[in-house]
Amino acid sequence: MKINLMKHVGPQTAKNPLRNASGFTLVEIIAVLVILGILAAVAVPKYYELQENAKSKALDGAIAEVVGRVNQHFAKSILEGVAVASIKYNATTLGSTDLGDFTLNSVVLAGDTLTITVQGNNGTAVAGATKSRDIQRPKGF
Repeated sequence: MKINLMKHVGPQTAKNPLRNASGFTLVEIIAVLVILGILAAVAVPKYYELQENAKSKALDGAIAEVVGRVNQHFAKSILEGVAVASIKYNATTLGSTDLGDFTLNSVVLAGDTLTITVQGNNGTAVAGATKSRDIQRPKGF
């Protein structure tokens, strides 16, 4: 039995077998690479910006933790009968300096203002990041 390839393939493919080959042209591949390069040029700086924003928000969360501890210490001291002016604020009275990925560096009372400073612990994604915030000292009733 003889098979006629010309009948199944067609005369144009038989003359030039690469003519009907499927695939991408060099121009199409270069166009895709240019588009990917542009996307990478835009995305990489945004990624680093998002990381910095995340660190800042994490620091804000650690400061909020300390503010909660200040208010809790104030309420506990009032319930124990301590005079408002006699309430001391430091790492010992606020529980602990450990805030997970952060450490409570200082709580400084100057007049009616408490300055809270937290710092990221070594070995974490927020290592070395530091933030301070001033809050009003709780005043009582």
